[in-house]
Amino acid sequence: ASALHSSTASPITTPPPDRMTGNLALASSSAAAFRLAAPPGGVGDYVLLGNTMDDAIGEAFDKTAKLLGLGYPGGPQVERLAAHGDASRFALPRPLHGRKEPDFSLSGLKTALRLEAERIAPVSERDIADLCASFQLAIVETIRDRLQVGLRAFTRRYGRPTALVAAGGVAANQAVRRILGGVAGLAGGDPAPDGGDEAGTSSIFWNFSASSITTSRSRTA
Repeated sequence: ASALHSSTASPITTPPPDRMTGNLALASSSAAAFRLAAPPGGVGDYVLLGNTMDDAIGEAFDKTAKLLGLGYPGGPQVERLAAHGDASRFALPRPLHGRKEPDFSLSGLKTALRLEAERIAPVSERDIADLCASFQLAIVETIRDRLQVGLRAFTRRYGRPTALVAAGGVAANQAVRRILGGVAGLAGGDPAPDGGDEAGTSSIFWNFSASSITTSRSRTA
C-alpha cells in the first residue's frame, strides 16, 4: 500500500491495510523532505506532524560526501568510513534538539562540518573517517530526538501508535536503523532487523501491537 508520498512522488511501502490505523510514518530520502506524518483516517488520509526546514537526511549525507571528496550516493560512503572513525573527535551540533515541534533542520550541522574540515585542511584519510563518524553520530542523535518529539505529538493527538514506518534510502543506514529500533523499542515496538538497500527506496516498520515485523524494499522508476 502506498501510504505517503515524498516531494518526488516516490511511494513508501507500508504495512498491510488491516494494520495501518494509527501509524507514524518517517520519510526521508536524498531527494525528499523529512516528514513525520500520521494517518488518523487510514490509507490516504494523513496529517503532517513535522517537516524539514531545509535539507533531507539523505541530501545531507550526499553533500557531506561531496565535501569530503567521496563518491555518490554519499550515504553508503559516509557510513563505510564512519565505521572506522572516531565519532567523539568533532563536536558537531544537534540542530533543534529539545524543540517541542517535531521539525527537522540540518543546515547548521553541514556548515559546522565544513568549517571543521576547513580548519584542519588538508584532511587525511583518518580525518575524513573521523569527520564521517562525527557527522553520522550527530545525524542519528538528531533523528532520535526529533522522532521522540514526534511520537509524543502523535500520542497526544491520536493515542498510542500501532506502528512506526521509516522509508527512504537513509532507512538502509545501519546506524539509523539501530537508533530507530531503539526509539521504537522504548515505545513498545518490536526491534527492527538489519538490512536495506541504499540504491533503492527502503522502508521498514516496527509493529507496536504484535510480535511481527515486516521489512520491504521497492525501487523507484
